[in-house]
Amino acid sequence: MSLDAESQEDELLALASIYEESFTSIEAEAEAEVDGSSTTHGGVLIIHLDLPPDFTLLSRPTKNTGEAIEERHQVEYLPPIHLHFTFPTTYPSQHPPCFTLSCKWLNRTQYSS
Repeated sequence: MSLDAESQEDELLALASIYEESFTSIEAEAEAEVDGSSTTHGGVLIIHLDLPPDFTLLSRPTKNTGEAIEERHQVEYLPPIHLHFTFPTTYPSQHPPCFTLSCKWLNRTQYSS
């Protein structure tokens, strides 16, 4: 086993022990340049948000007349944010992990931030 593969497994074990039910480890077969196939490690971290009491959102929709109105909405729950990541075979010695975020209530600009 290479040092990179050993480091990846150690990192996944650490994440699993820290995040427990919020973390799922994944392994997938991937084609490697050298021997034709290898195992890609990665996982999914599900981030749940604890909202403070009386958390409200302010929206400013416009009426048909073009007049802006202000509305406040109390929010008790937001769907979780999912962080999907995979380790290239050369992680951590040469390359960073690959990751994507997914969330139903964030737009592209918010993802970038």
